[in-house]
Amino acid sequence: MQFDVIIGNPPYQITGGGGGTNDSPIYDLFVRQAMRLEPRFLSMVIPSRWMAGGRGLGEFRAEFLGDRRVRTLVDYENAKDVFPTVGIGGGICYFLWIANTLECATVSTTEMARPSGRFPAIWTSSTSWYAISGP
Repeated sequence: MQFDVIIGNPPYQITGGGGGTNDSPIYDLFVRQAMRLEPRFLSMVIPSRWMAGGRGLGEFRAEFLGDRRVRTLVDYENAKDVFPTVGIGGGICYFLWIANTLECATVSTTEMARPSGRFPAIWTSSTSWYAISGP
């Protein structure tokens, strides 16, 4: 079966025996499986913790950053800017993966400036273009 587009917000973790710090990330497994299905386009919302590595995500981080099909990555430092009622430490991000591209990726970090006084919230964004080199 061939998919043109896969869009997802996969489960982020599996609860460990003691909970809390014993929880293990699983969203990387969903991202990898979706990539193996070879859709034309893939976009997912996942925690940003993978960017720092650790928690068994080092290999995923290296693979993801080395994948030249990652076209866009948008990072929200505060996950509450995207999901106001959910606490997700380390922020949240989404990406666009395009099967037939080898162009440079666009990487954005977005921070929502908190309202003060009578002024509304203001979105700020810094965007960089990176050449993500493949193997």
